[in-house]
Amino acid sequence: MTAAHGLQSTKDYGNEAEKRAKQRGKFSRASTKKKMKELGIEEGFQDREKRAFKRKEHEAEWKRDQEIERRKKQTDSEEHHVYINGKVWKKDGKPVAFNGKRHANSAGVSIQKKDPKKDVRIAHHSYTKKHGGVLKK
Repeated sequence: MTAAHGLQSTKDYGNEAEKRAKQRGKFSRASTKKKMKELGIEEGFQDREKRAFKRKEHEAEWKRDQEIERRKKQTDSEEHHVYINGKVWKKDGKPVAFNGKRHANSAGVSIQKKDPKKDVRIAHHSYTKKHGGVLKK
């Protein structure tokens, strides 16, 4: 302690803190490990439970993502129709069906290249069945 201000030096304060911690019953890491062994508790069991929980959470998220991808691929490979200016494109009175989203999109792009003023969109066959030959806005 310095006599002038009544303060302890940093070194003295650290030793005092250690003494107080021991008096309050705080355990060192070694004594805690020893007590855990005596009680039959494995070290790090909480971390393992947390990791297992996180792993399950990540697996569930991965499965959801895989299911979404699978559905997207399935719908992309199903029939699609091209709408020109809000009406389904028809040949001989029947809507023109394309065997996939990519095929319908390439047809729509080529139509729009020929006449840029046309509003060309593509839709899944279920939309055409549900709403008929008119595109809802």
